[in-house]
Amino acid sequence: MRRLAPYLVATLLSLCGVSCAGAADPPLAVHVDWGLDSPSGMIPANVAQFTVYVVTGTPPDQSSVHTVMNLEDTDGDGHRDIATTDLPTGVPFSLRIFAQDTSRNPIYFGHVGPLTLNAGERRYVDLRMYQLGAYTTIDQGAMTPRMLATATALSDGRVLVSGGFTRVASMTCPSSITGTATCFDLTAASDAFIFDVASGTFLPVRGGLHTARGGHTATLLPGDRVLIAGGAAHAMLALVGSGTSYVPVFQSLDTTAPAGSSFEVFLPDANAETIDVDRNGDQGRGGFVGAADDPGGLGRLDLPRFMHAAAAVPGHAGQVLLAGGIETPDSWVIYDDARAGGYGVLDSTMNHLHTARPMPTIAPIHGTAGDALWIFGGGDAVANADLAEVWAPSMTLASGSTVPATMRMFPDGTTSSTDHPEYALIGATATALDAGHAAVVGWYGPLCNPAATPPTAPVFSGGMGLVRCDFPIGMSRSFTVDGTTGHAVNTTTHNRRAFGAAVRMSDGSVILNGGIGLLTLATVNTTDQLNPMVPATGAAMTSDFQPLLMQPRAFHAMAAFEDMGAIAIGGLALNTTGTPSIGLVGTSEALYLPHPLPAP
Repeated sequence: MRRLAPYLVATLLSLCGVSCAGAADPPLAVHVDWGLDSPSGMIPANVAQFTVYVVTGTPPDQSSVHTVMNLEDTDGDGHRDIATTDLPTGVPFSLRIFAQDTSRNPIYFGHVGPLTLNAGERRYVDLRMYQLGAYTTIDQGAMTPRMLATATALSDGRVLVSGGFTRVASMTCPSSITGTATCFDLTAASDAFIFDVASGTFLPVRGGLHTARGGHTATLLPGDRVLIAGGAAHAMLALVGSGTSYVPVFQSLDTTAPAGSSFEVFLPDANAETIDVDRNGDQGRGGFVGAADDPGGLGRLDLPRFMHAAAAVPGHAGQVLLAGGIETPDSWVIYDDARAGGYGVLDSTMNHLHTARPMPTIAPIHGTAGDALWIFGGGDAVANADLAEVWAPSMTLASGSTVPATMRMFPDGTTSSTDHPEYALIGATATALDAGHAAVVGWYGPLCNPAATPPTAPVFSGGMGLVRCDFPIGMSRSFTVDGTTGHAVNTTTHNRRAFGAAVRMSDGSVILNGGIGLLTLATVNTTDQLNPMVPATGAAMTSDFQPLLMQPRAFHAMAAFEDMGAIAIGGLALNTTGTPSIGLVGTSEALYLPHPLPAP
């Protein structure tokens, strides 16, 4: 496959409201100063024109076309600029800029806003253009490399990045790790950053988190607030095995650190600048508070939680289900914004999962019985009833309940289900699709009978001498679930991955990338796209769109934002040739799906 070359452009926009003051000022609305990462800094040769859209609603209010040959260098810096006039004043607006080839096909895209101009005002903002259909490498700047961080898209277009493990060192494996293993000490950070899509930069959140944490969860609450829950400040990653087969094992090493048993909440407009001197909208604003009665401290969870799963409760704004995790794999709890006495977790004394799930994944699915949260995999299974379970809220939220998904005719749509040990997945992703379906994608997890060479016949655990399966040719370890019938259908993707990342894009499709592709724990750079609509077969369809990440990565974070864009942040690269070694990935990568110009 041909890899499309990345295209980085640092753009300077001078925005001028109607009737800019000063006769000497040019009638300038958009001044583009191209600063490519090529020595010349020139507009790419395949760009023939630009179309600039001014957006205050849908459809865009106005557009203007600028051919490259007619652009001038308005500021004398050696690069030609775009100039347009009569931007609206007194109302918020955004700019969408498409760079097009000679056939008028969009090939690069950038956007900025919303922002508001006063009459006669000229303002400067940074803009970055992204190549459509290919990954663009983003320098993380002051944000150090990290794995098992979280990335959360906010409705104002920003992306919150919190925590993650930023230091990796070799360590002696503890006695609790049996067999051949190589162990690594992981140290988390307490910093947080805002990714500003318009400029392509990471801005530090003032004050950072209240405590260091990695392997935590971040869940969007109403008002662009974000619940940060659990994790560990200090943990271990053990690569158990040798040669051609390894198992990644995580363990929290916290003793007195409060990360796992605490939560905090991100407030999107905290720590705002009194005066936005550079007029960039104060994109780095925001901050964290802890307990309702002690915002400067930490909120208290019911139990320590690390590598757990979390999801907003459908139909109950401000409520989040936290389920499983390495330290408390068989329990769940509800965080409630409206809890009596202030936001926090509800009583969880009787809240038990049907099956222990050290590293589960969750997806909301709509069915005839209403919206519910399906909890998939995360551990070994001894029967179909252990493959997944369904959590649904009750009239009193604290007493919501979970039942084995087999009660919904999962996994094969009959009351006497065929065994499906291949669905006992660890390191899978679960993502909602349209029309009441969810896609569960992953391949690592099932156990096999070692008598087969290589072992390719998944079995339910419980026997002696089982090993992890290799990837059987022709066997799917991904599936699509119908929320109404509970029926799961094998789903084929172009690439295999576990411990990768998945996001639902603004067009409803799902992008999956990175992860581990072999039992040798080789990290991969592949991408799959699932179409949003599920056909009558019941299996989600994979498109032919397969751009490659510039850097293979696993255990990374991902978030999707408007205009069909997404960003993959950090992660881990593994090398198991000889003595296993791991390294943190120090770049992020943005991807915009190809999309046409807006309709006039």
